[in-house]
Amino acid sequence: MASSRLNVAFIFSALSALSVLAAAATQPGQSTTEWPSLRFHFTVKRSSMTVHGQSDFSMYANPIVSSKADGVLYDVFATFTEDSTLYNYTIIDGVAHSSSTPYSGSHSDDSKATPSVSCVDAESSKLPDINAIVSALNDATALTLQSEGINCDSGSLFKVSVRGVDFALYASGSSGFTMHGSDMDIDVEFLESPIDIVIPIQKSKTECKKTALASSVTVTSKGLLTGQQISNKARNLKATSFSFRDKSSCSCKSTPRPCVFIHGLGEKEEMPENQDEFTDYWGKHLAGHGPCCSSMKFARLNTVDSMWTDAILQGKVCNRALSASNTSKDSVISDTIVVTHSMGNVMFAGALSTGKCRLDISSTWVGMAGPMLGSMCSDFVQDSCAGKTNIVWETIGNITGRCPANTGLKSLAYEGESYSSVALDAAYKAAQEIYRANVSAVMCSKSSSGLISKYQAQFWGLSEMVPHKSKLNDGMVEFQSCAAGFPESKFGGNYRDRFYVSKLNHYDMQFRAGDSLLDEEKMPLKWRDFHHSSQLGEVMTSSLQGVLIASMVILVLSAHVAAAQQRNWPSLRFHFTLKRSSMKVHGDSDFSMYANPVLSDNNDNVLYDAFASFKDNTNLYNYTLIDGAAYASTTSFSGSSFEKSNVVCVDSESGTLPAINSIVTAINEATAISSVSGSGSDAIKCSSGHLFKVTIKSIDFALCASSSSGFTMHGTDMDIDVKFLERSFDIQMPVMDSKSQCTKVVSPTSVTSIGKLLLTGQSISKNSRNLKAAFDFSFRGKSVCTCQSTPRPCIFIHGLGVKTETSYNEDWFSYWGDAIKGHTPCCSSVKYAHLDTVNNTWTSKTLQSKVCNRALAVSSTSTKSVISDTIVVTHSMGNLMFAGALATGKCSLDSSSTWVGMAGPMIGSMASDFVQESCSGETNIMWEEIGDITGRCPPNTGLKSLAYENGNHSTPSMNKEYEAAQMAYRENVAALMCGRSYSGLVSKYQAKFWALGHSIPHKSKENDGMVEFQSCAHGFPESKFGDNYRDRFYKTKLNHYDMQFLAGDSVMNEDKMPVKWFKVSSTPPV
Repeated sequence: MASSRLNVAFIFSALSALSVLAAAATQPGQSTTEWPSLRFHFTVKRSSMTVHGQSDFSMYANPIVSSKADGVLYDVFATFTEDSTLYNYTIIDGVAHSSSTPYSGSHSDDSKATPSVSCVDAESSKLPDINAIVSALNDATALTLQSEGINCDSGSLFKVSVRGVDFALYASGSSGFTMHGSDMDIDVEFLESPIDIVIPIQKSKTECKKTALASSVTVTSKGLLTGQQISNKARNLKATSFSFRDKSSCSCKSTPRPCVFIHGLGEKEEMPENQDEFTDYWGKHLAGHGPCCSSMKFARLNTVDSMWTDAILQGKVCNRALSASNTSKDSVISDTIVVTHSMGNVMFAGALSTGKCRLDISSTWVGMAGPMLGSMCSDFVQDSCAGKTNIVWETIGNITGRCPANTGLKSLAYEGESYSSVALDAAYKAAQEIYRANVSAVMCSKSSSGLISKYQAQFWGLSEMVPHKSKLNDGMVEFQSCAAGFPESKFGGNYRDRFYVSKLNHYDMQFRAGDSLLDEEKMPLKWRDFHHSSQLGEVMTSSLQGVLIASMVILVLSAHVAAAQQRNWPSLRFHFTLKRSSMKVHGDSDFSMYANPVLSDNNDNVLYDAFASFKDNTNLYNYTLIDGAAYASTTSFSGSSFEKSNVVCVDSESGTLPAINSIVTAINEATAISSVSGSGSDAIKCSSGHLFKVTIKSIDFALCASSSSGFTMHGTDMDIDVKFLERSFDIQMPVMDSKSQCTKVVSPTSVTSIGKLLLTGQSISKNSRNLKAAFDFSFRGKSVCTCQSTPRPCIFIHGLGVKTETSYNEDWFSYWGDAIKGHTPCCSSVKYAHLDTVNNTWTSKTLQSKVCNRALAVSSTSTKSVISDTIVVTHSMGNLMFAGALATGKCSLDSSSTWVGMAGPMIGSMASDFVQESCSGETNIMWEEIGDITGRCPPNTGLKSLAYENGNHSTPSMNKEYEAAQMAYRENVAALMCGRSYSGLVSKYQAKFWALGHSIPHKSKENDGMVEFQSCAHGFPESKFGDNYRDRFYKTKLNHYDMQFLAGDSVMNEDKMPVKWFKVSSTPPV
């Protein structure tokens, strides 16, 4: 029966793959008469690289040639069968799809089966990239006719490198060509007719993005791809010999030794002795891929009910390692290769640090995915189980563990964070020192993209939703945690690098999904084969002296004796003093930034390179601007030593620091003034009389140029002291893990005469100041510090996502950010409603009554149903709940009260429709991975009630409720804050809203990630809104959570200042 079913599947597969059109219809404007369709037949030589279990398979490709015949893009098709499923892969017009169709063994049933179709991201595709191979042919280099292992008695021989993987290409005739590589051979055959490749039908409305682009055509590539003869003249341009560089990975360069594998978290069953296999954890690919292992043994320990610091568990780890080799004795592990994954790294490091065993120089420690600083997954699950975050992640509890958090996971609490302890932090530091001194090879990851597997999507979700301290993580463990103590420069992105920074997820580094075919950043088994031969003595160890915190200060503040100043333009130190707690940068209200001028050849433009550094208890943060490109790096330190830096590009719009070049631009437009008036002006003393008004992104400053040593700038929210430096500051471009370059975010500034005088410290004459008429200057922002009306009680009504409820108003509720504390001048008191918005619709009469009760309770002048002398503040669904309560007459708003609305989904949210469709399988359900914002499947009652008005998930009765609420909203709301961009403020959740804004099918690009501007502003003309916090109707660049005051205010971007806006908006309109 099984054989019959398999035969049916292969017949079905073959029919799909091999059917060709009787006659090719060439696309308009394109000529393919000289370009045949191709069959690529792959023979994979490594069992770890099989595709759907197959080591021999074919892919078919049709060329699409540009009208000028200078570019070509191939449509591609491949089909596989595995485990009663047919898998088809299709690329058409550069867009990739995959489909899976179950089969039962019955031809009639299989023909009716409905395929599941999804988009394919090129980075996560496991198949060979046909268009990448085609592109590589353009750079083919002619070889001599005798190369290693390749017989080419006649024809043309070339070297071709596909994404760093080398092949020898033999073009023998008009029928095709062959490519020979270390891990696979490719036989390319020219077909007489094109293959019938059809776009698969998707249920969802999701439009797949292009993942392949046309390749340019060279003489060589055209000859190879069309079978035309390649002249000797063309071949002799670059003649060379060729040797496969990977052959050394097939054999061991030292004496093979016993290998013992120490696993990580998640195993509950324990065995008293090492096992011969443990495929449930390590996968099935290890067999045959350990050339340096004379034997393989696998520890199996209970890592669920024991902490990694547990003395008994560490003793067992030592016992398992000691028993692998007969030369080990007492407590010394000799002639052994110890392979550790995940928590296994800290278990083994802890055992060594506490003296339970030690590693002889004849042994090798190979570490992978080690959480040497802990894992934020631990903190996240503990938060979730305590109700501090949305428990959506119990849906992936097979990875993180379910509530209550198990003992092993809790022991991986991030060092220095709230769930760690003094004792745990000390254990981490000791383990890190041992790790740095003893580990010989390390594999970490900078991306959770991973290899195709059943668990791949779960790690995408973990990476997005766990509040990792870095975007460079494997889903569970950050690169900076795994690479703890080793400099960034030590790592490379190729499996040949002993210290390997990969794009594998946490499970991939257990060898469970094998190796990628052509992506050298995703080859864990090849890396293992390469790097099990080294012994401890071959690897340099660090002495643990580290770099003291004082060294960091020296790094930040010292300037090199470097080059002379550019054309008498000094380097500058900008010292910022922030006056508002909501604007602190990394917790600092006083900090400095350093800047070096770079002048154009004719001195009429200047661009400053800039540098700033901050630290907290565990991290050093550096911000660098060089040649207009901005970088941010985070370096963890433990005790006395620094660890590897994580470097990312910075988009100026999302930057948290003052923009030095924006300040420079404003200084070049400085206007002379005679005096400064207004509150606080007495503190501005400018004895020299050289006083100017400077406006930076609409924020006013009074600049006093008092001496040749620098100048000062005084503002409402910050003061800036600028000093001229005698030497240029040493600013160096940070080393990035990725090969991508950061784009320029800053352009040079035109230099004016007054700008040059101020920025160089040259004497300012009266004539220079009188070029523009002097006038008085008053700080326009001072009024926000006090209330312009009688303070009244404030009640804050939250939105979606709160499951617990209290029967009374609270003095504080963590839904709202700490930044709002102390910034409510018009509130005589502040109370917070705490209602269940998960299990209730916003239209619920009971919920609306509770909203009224909470609002009525805060003011002694409110009657039974009339809210008086009260400021009602609503966010998100809270707007609809309150508007619905007013519309249905459950309470009313007296003219003495003020309603301040924020981020209200007044016509619903497409996030609701998107989640409902995802949960029913109508869209790609990877978006359950951001369920701590949108909610998980099944969608909760509150979220479903936010279905978009008149959309597929709304109803006539819901539409009527919306209309009534909208009328109450228009008639009563006094101030409104809506988001037109989800760029937002720097925060742990910022990237999640970037993902939401990009991926949810919003009806407008102007949205805060969850709610569109047109939904929030419904009923009010756009002309009523301004992009400044002084505007009562405020159109911001904040994301949905920012408008809960969770991230405070921007330092200099006035369309990202929610806290300042609230101070203004809570005053009644005139």
